[in-house]
Amino acid sequence: MLRNIKSLKFKNKDLFRRVYTVASELLDNVYRHSKPDSYCSSFALYVSQENYRVLTINPVAKVKSNVINDVQLINSLPEDSLKNHFMNKINSSEINERGTIGLGFDLIRLKSKGLLLLSSMQKGEDEFLIVDVKVKF
Repeated sequence: MLRNIKSLKFKNKDLFRRVYTVASELLDNVYRHSKPDSYCSSFALYVSQENYRVLTINPVAKVKSNVINDVQLINSLPEDSLKNHFMNKINSSEINERGTIGLGFDLIRLKSKGLLLLSSMQKGEDEFLIVDVKVKF
């Protein structure tokens, strides 16, 4: 999938790097946090005249309230405060059992220069996490 992004025409290298970083972080999120033994994750990249839009949908055991709270926090922060929040997490966080320190959404928000739209959907016994990010030109 990431190879396909490289084949798109971008206005400049900075925009390519930002879209690539957002897409790779979202794919990593799908890989690390999808419900075990599930096979129905989705990834889409849309292009419009104003932005690139990256969308992922993946099954999760349960959408945790701390994830929703964290996204609400980082969406509420202006860029300078978000950068400080990001650096504080790097300096004070410990690596969790999945090998991360929880910086994915922070990095996505910084690189996209826009808000993260996060929602969930219930289908039968399965719950899905939907992440929608617009990367501004």
